Amino acid sequence: MGMIEKIFEGIAGIINRRPALVAGLLIAVFCIALYGMTFISMQTGNEVYQDKTSKDGILNTQYTQAFQSDSLILIIETNDPLNPDVLTYIDTLEKSVRQQQNIKSANGIVDLIKAANGGKLPQSKAEIDTIVAKIPPEVQKTAVPSNVMSLVQIQLDEGLSEKIRNGALANIQKVVSTSDPTPGTKVTVTGSPAFSKEMSTSLGKDMGMLIGGAMVLIIIVMGILFAYVRYRFCPSCS
Repeated sequence: MGMIEKIFEGIAGIINRRPALVAGLLIAVFCIALYGMTFISMQTGNEVYQDKTSKDGILNTQYTQAFQSDSLILIIETNDPLNPDVLTYIDTLEKSVRQQQNIKSANGIVDLIKAANGGKLPQSKAEIDTIVAKIPPEVQKTAVPSNVMSLVQIQLDEGLSEKIRNGALANIQKVVSTSDPTPGTKVTVTGSPAFSKEMSTSLGKDMGMLIGGAMVLIIIVMGILFAYVRYRFCPSCS
């Protein structure tokens, strides 16, 4: 008898002699594995594929810290993005955003209007329309791409780690959710950090579903293959 046969014969003997103990150990291992799955995290970015201690990794880190920064976009959907009440809301929202950590700047149509009006935001529709008409159309489109939408670009500080970037994103989302928009106004947070966070969350959920589905299929297959024995999930115990 070969070594492999002896090993499996010994395992079968243990299962036959102590089926309850073996079943308990398997359940314990399964529970520990489920608990360990909670520590699995998804990570994206160059650091996943590149050794930070290598020459190229060090250069990439230096470049990222010096130059690279991410931006978030607030998409503000409303019936009239140039309405005085809407602009006042955007102005208040931008001020709250700028007060958050790791935020470099926040710019939108309000800032363009203020820049063209001596730093003040007009309170009448006529004044607003007059000032906006003086702003070059190509510049207007960067902040108000349509008559039902306005954009606010939020620039994050350079060289932020994924964890800090996600923290900044969470702060912005909290500011938006606790703000008081005018009736009929909807604000959505988007941009590269938001996309990366959503992708990571989605991949984590899909992985959990995949692992869970695979385990269910394994149980079903075992039940079918060993349907002819008394203890189909522990064939050696029969």
